[in-house]
Parts: sequence; C-alpha cells; structure tokens
Amino acid sequence: MNPHHSTTQDINNPTTNSYVFMGALAKHMDPKSASFTSIIDKLVIALSTPSENVQVSVSKCISQLISSFKEQGSRLVPILIENLKSSSNIYAGSRVAAFGLVGTDKGLGISSLKNLGILDSLKSCIEDKKHPTSRQGALFAFECLCNTIGRVFEPYVIHILPKLLVCFGDNVGEVRDTKATMSQLSGHGVKIYQLS
Repeated sequence: MNPHHSTTQDINNPTTNSYVFMGALAKHMDPKSASFTSIIDKLVIALSTPSENVQVSVSKCISQLISSFKEQGSRLVPILIENLKSSSNIYAGSRVAAFGLVGTDKGLGISSLKNLGILDSLKSCIEDKKHPTSRQGALFAFECLCNTIGRVFEPYVIHILPKLLVCFGDNVGEVRDTKATMSQLSGHGVKIYQLS
C-alpha cells in the first residue's frame, strides 16, 4: 500500500476512537456536572461527521452513557426531534438527528418510545404533508430504529407500516427514495399486519 495514500477509513478511525474514548471517560463523571453535559452535547455534534461508521459508533456511545444517566435522555429527545424536523441540510441533518435519537432511545430503553412521546412525534412528522424534511427525517429515524433495535421494535412497526407505505409513494423524490428498511419484520409480524 502506498504510504502517501490515505483512505476515508484511515481518517475516520482516529476520529471515531477519540469520540468513543471521550464517551468512555464520561461514564466516570458526575452526570450533574457541566462537563458531563458538555460531553453529551459534543457527542451529538460529533454525529454530524460525514461518515456512517463514526455516526454508528457515536450513537452506541450515546446509548451507553444515557443508560447510566437517564435524566440526560429526557433533555436530548426534544432537541433531536426538533433537529429531525427542521434541518437545513435535509439528508445530513435528518440522518444525524436520527442516529442521535436512536442512540438515546436505546440507552433509555424501548419504553421511552412511548414514555417520552418519541413515536407520537415521529408519527406527526410523517403525517406532515407541508414539510418533506419532516417526513424524510421520520423515515430516517424509523430506518435507524429498525436496524439498531431490531425485532424488539416489531410491535411498533406494525402500527406505523401504513404510514410508511404512503411515504413510499410520496410526491417528493427524496422522501420516496428514503430507505426505511423493514428487514427486521418477522413472518409473524407480516401475518399480523395482513390480518389488520
């Protein structure tokens, strides 16, 4: 390999490692300190790194921190949902907010989808006919939830599947082309959806 040739992965590895290291250090801090809140905020900002590997690693780091310090999760959820709905850069901003929201949700537990109103907020975003950014952001969030949480998310998918199917026929190409993967839906889930 040419020593002067660097790949994106070579550049992103130190970035990813530094964010994961910062998150690991934060586990040993007082969650009420300003430094801890600052680290959580820096991790959310780090999600905007234009690399899915970095975004996935930072999302995992956020979920591990939030699981230990749940009060930070209730602070982050409204911020991330607002970013999901009103990002100026539709693709990048919505995708970043989706990874952050999923990391927060995974750290808080699946019950936070209902307890913090995450699912209701995503449903209202997907039903917003005036703003394609909201619809695309909700689809990104559902995609990340399906890929990250997996089959545990299946009972929620069954309830939102009609809304997702409507989005696949959306008038706006960016919304229509968003891949909300339902690969985690089991055969039993498909049967339940067909019966409803």
